[in-house]
Amino acid sequence: MTGSKHFFVEATDTWTLQVKYVQARDAGQYECQVSTEPKMSHFITLNVVVPKIEIEGEADIYVKRGSTVQLKCIITQSLEEPAYIFWYHDGERVLKYDQGQIDIRMGRKGTDITISTITIFRTRSEDSGNYTCSPSNLDSASVYLHVLNGVKYVKEIFRMEELHDS
Repeated sequence: MTGSKHFFVEATDTWTLQVKYVQARDAGQYECQVSTEPKMSHFITLNVVVPKIEIEGEADIYVKRGSTVQLKCIITQSLEEPAYIFWYHDGERVLKYDQGQIDIRMGRKGTDITISTITIFRTRSEDSGNYTCSPSNLDSASVYLHVLNGVKYVKEIFRMEELHDS
């Protein structure tokens, strides 16, 4: 282990094992062993907390044209707040905040939850597409927004209810 760039052992009066760039696969039991007679050892368990990211709701979201929709990206079990969270629409970073059409906010809740919301006011057909929440320190999460006209909207909602009931 001492030759690995991932693990580093520092030999002083107190021996220290430092795990750099911790990953889920590093979780487990570690043994510190002193070569004496009789052999002395001490076991320690390393638990690795892996942050989770999701956009609240279903993978496909259906809204009526002209309505307001809010997509909420929730990051849990994250001991470190992301430096930023970017939102993307069909692969393009959402930057425009034109005429009060879009609002993006980010906040911390407690010590391990970060929430980012994108609110789209007066939805239009061109607002349909893939929305991705991409924090600086994690993988991303995506949903697909369907902005539908009145009649098409009602038909799609009935279709979704039929699929859900079956």
